[in-house]
Amino acid sequence: MIKAWNIINTIKCVSGEFIYEVNHISNGLKLLYIKRKDDIRTSFFPNIKTPVYSNKGTSHVVKHCVGNDILSDPITWNYIESTICKYNFYTLLDRTVYECDSNDKDVFEFLLKRTLQCVYNPSIYNKSSIFYTEACREELSYDGNKQFNGVVFNEMKQALSRPDSLLNKIIPFSLGISGFITGDIPIEISKLRLEEALRYHKKYYQFSNSYLVISANKDLEVYLEIIEKIISKLSMRIDKISLGFEMENPGLGLEEKLFI
Repeated sequence: MIKAWNIINTIKCVSGEFIYEVNHISNGLKLLYIKRKDDIRTSFFPNIKTPVYSNKGTSHVVKHCVGNDILSDPITWNYIESTICKYNFYTLLDRTVYECDSNDKDVFEFLLKRTLQCVYNPSIYNKSSIFYTEACREELSYDGNKQFNGVVFNEMKQALSRPDSLLNKIIPFSLGISGFITGDIPIEISKLRLEEALRYHKKYYQFSNSYLVISANKDLEVYLEIIEKIISKLSMRIDKISLGFEMENPGLGLEEKLFI
């Protein structure tokens, strides 16, 4: 199975750990494997290069949609509630990270498979209601007026209302690091459309645009075989992804259940 991979570099740390930099020959996936000395915990986190090109928060919304997909699985959620694993999803100026940390190495393969499936082939392509739940939708308030609602919309509305959080968001903009506010501006996210989010995912969520980091204690070949088995099936699914879909009615009303 290692024939599909090319070892670029190997480093031995002073602490005794080994670090391997590996590239997949056919699809371009980059892997950084840290072979730990202990077997107490295992962790992995796919890094996707996701540029910010507007204040609509496209990368932020896509992260929420993918995260929604990962956490919607009852087995995964049971592991989280049992403190067997812990997830952390975050969007930076240059990339999106889906971090998973587990204290049970026996569930590693399941968690990695579940995460990669949701990252590269999320349910948002078939279930557009995920987008309207996580991003922004128009609803009717109790008094009959129209209002915007959504997980990311409300999150950023609250974040930008705090002076400290607002300052952290605008510093990269002020320093010229980015021309846009990280996360999004609430009024702009209301302009984001499902089609735009799907095109963004299809363009940037590719193996060749990803850096997978794994920290564990087994031999490198063991994980290369596991990853190869997962991504070989994902490659076939990704090739079949199309932007042709039927729009679901996002609905108007406060009775819609939120999945967060």
